[in-house]
Amino acid sequence: MIKFVLEVHTIERTVVKEEVSLVNVPTPVEELTILPGHLPIITTLGYGTLRYRDAKGEQYLFISGGFMEVESERVVILADLIERPEEIDEAEIEAAKKRAEELRKRKDVDVRSLASAQADLNVALRKSRVIERHRHRR
Repeated sequence: MIKFVLEVHTIERTVVKEEVSLVNVPTPVEELTILPGHLPIITTLGYGTLRYRDAKGEQYLFISGGFMEVESERVVILADLIERPEEIDEAEIEAAKKRAEELRKRKDVDVRSLASAQADLNVALRKSRVIERHRHRR
């Protein structure tokens, strides 16, 4: 099988550096799948599930923001935030859900607070999907 090197970095650490056969990343507009032989590109990243296929199978990470450069035999991702499924705080996800629900019920809440809670909830739900996919593949 044809492969390429995937490098995933944050400012603090290298999270992944290995041969893969597929990478799927969220962009601000849509998801983008990279296969061997993909044309070179540079793009910004959104937030959600970064999925890649290595020798062990499908792997999942939560990613938020950053850039991706695709070269002929290498994909480099420089992300603002990366979390492996085991690093995601499930209590934080539940707290975001609870905060958003409580704010929705209140009548005196301002639009900014509600929008902020909704954004936190969206991130929490996407982190939750990473955990679910990771558990499902086992």
